[in-house]
Amino acid sequence: MNSVSTVGMDRADWLAQRRGTIGSSDIGAILQLNNYETPRELFNKKVGLAPEFEGNDNTEWGTELEDFCATMFERREMREGGVMGRVWRDNKIRRHAAFPWATCNLDRLIVGGVQPIILELKTTTSYAVGAWDAAVPTSYYAQLQWQMFVTGYGRAIIWVAVLDKKKFIRLDVDWSEEFQKVMVDAARKFHNAVVFGDVTDIPVTARDTESMKPELGSKIEATEEIKEKVASLISVKSKITELEKLEKELKAELVVFVGEYENLVEGERVLATYSIQHKAAFAVTAKDIRVFSLKREKGAKLP
Repeated sequence: MNSVSTVGMDRADWLAQRRGTIGSSDIGAILQLNNYETPRELFNKKVGLAPEFEGNDNTEWGTELEDFCATMFERREMREGGVMGRVWRDNKIRRHAAFPWATCNLDRLIVGGVQPIILELKTTTSYAVGAWDAAVPTSYYAQLQWQMFVTGYGRAIIWVAVLDKKKFIRLDVDWSEEFQKVMVDAARKFHNAVVFGDVTDIPVTARDTESMKPELGSKIEATEEIKEKVASLISVKSKITELEKLEKELKAELVVFVGEYENLVEGERVLATYSIQHKAAFAVTAKDIRVFSLKREKGAKLP
């Protein structure tokens, strides 16, 4: 593994060092695991057809809170949790020894043990946590597998600050030979496409089509497979409409039954609540409303 120090490096130099490489922030888009960037959008940036991402409020908050998150990890997981070593700031762009186009920047390293452990620092909200697609979100997982591939380090920890809940979530990621094989193969193909400026094998996603400007009156003939998908979509939408109507009817019957009570119960188990919630609004005056909610947790009990 080779590395270049980023101490004193400005953003222009940093971008120049990354140009023509695949970093850990890129791999999620290549594998179509990134909700904010498609493979085509990333390709366009890499070949100079689109500007580099300059950041936003979310990334600015993440950067500003990075030191705080690292300090809290040391306090809670190392001093109180018994994790050995110390947290070390990693001011380097690291390159894979055999694949110099494979790079990464690490937030922190936990050093002092047999082998360094990668520490990735994240900030998010409880709403975003609720939308995670796995115990370790697949986009996070791919990012850390790429960092382990580049560095050769076998373990990584993701330390997530859930800002609105004022709490932290620790996610441990171990080296996966199987995942890395698939990941590196996809990255190699993507990198070759960038080098030769060939977009042919870069997949088009639904998000990519949103920015396309069709010619007025243009047509494309449906294949048999596409006709089947159209029929399936019509069927699904019809079922959704029927189910939404049934949901509305059932909910109306249940709230009438609950009436002036707050909890619908079966013995000690809460089946649903019909409680008052404060609804904040920007365009209208905030007000309290009653919200009917099913309790799906097994064995939910009365407070």
